[in-house]
Amino acid sequence: MNADFLDMFNVRMMRVGAEAKNTEEAIRFVGGMMAAEGYVEELYWQDVYAREQKFPTGLPTQPVAIAIPHADPDKVLKGGIAVAVFKQPVKFRVMGSNDPDEIDVPVIFMLALKDFKNQPVMIRDLLTLIQSKAILKTIYEADSADAIMAAVKSVG
Repeated sequence: MNADFLDMFNVRMMRVGAEAKNTEEAIRFVGGMMAAEGYVEELYWQDVYAREQKFPTGLPTQPVAIAIPHADPDKVLKGGIAVAVFKQPVKFRVMGSNDPDEIDVPVIFMLALKDFKNQPVMIRDLLTLIQSKAILKTIYEADSADAIMAAVKSVG
């Protein structure tokens, strides 16, 4: 696992027990965490939501579905990845589907990538993380931001 990838995570951008009624609220919430920590401009979430409408990011991973919403880097101040585990899953459209198929997503990994040349490595490392059923289960069942961070670092 690339050390730069692990540096993208900040425990202050991880939440357990988040609440949102819909995709827009979920993206606004996670984007707000990133903005509060200085990773993105305050309205980054709007770009993420607009992109999500055209290019859905829901993934029917196991044991829980996830979404990896993101947007272009023009409102990104520094690269980071925020993680939110929602009390109740939020509906996201399935990535790569033209259908209005939606899945229930309890875990969101929101990306803010400043430098596109690093994007392939970051995506590869994120895929490694989300392909681990044990790590996804641990993140989903986490009772604190520290527990999420420990799960992420266990990919090592």
